[in-house]
Amino acid sequence: MPKVLAALTELGESMQKTKHDCPQLAKVLRRFADKHAALLPELALPPRLFGAVDAFVFPSTTDTQGIVIMEAMAAGIPIIAVDALGPGDIIEHEKTGLLTEDDPAEFAQAIVRVLQNRKLAAALAANAKNEAVKYSAQETAKRQLALYESVLEHHR
Repeated sequence: MPKVLAALTELGESMQKTKHDCPQLAKVLRRFADKHAALLPELALPPRLFGAVDAFVFPSTTDTQGIVIMEAMAAGIPIIAVDALGPGDIIEHEKTGLLTEDDPAEFAQAIVRVLQNRKLAAALAANAKNEAVKYSAQETAKRQLALYESVLEHHR
């Protein structure tokens, strides 16, 4: 795990030296690495592990379903995502998460913003958790049933 954290810190430092000038990214990553922050591999995570993270970052521009975004919302985690098909349909910018353009510097700045502003992170997390209820199996089933009933009523 320390090797992964060191690699992330190096990434932040190298971004400072390139066109992706993110002066605070290396500093923030180093701070979390120093605290031995755990990074979890990409796999289905139990809710108790989801709750152990400070933010959920989703840089994908090709995942159109966003199921992991809804899982993060339900777990009450602040979300940072690229505004693409999927995330842009689920996340309300500045309310249930932060959306960025497909730009590494802007994305990194959004991560730093959430990690450094605990009040913002808490508000995004609470709003996301409340919004996730709309996507629960029970609420989805209720909406589907209402749709079927309206179609049946229309054709009687």
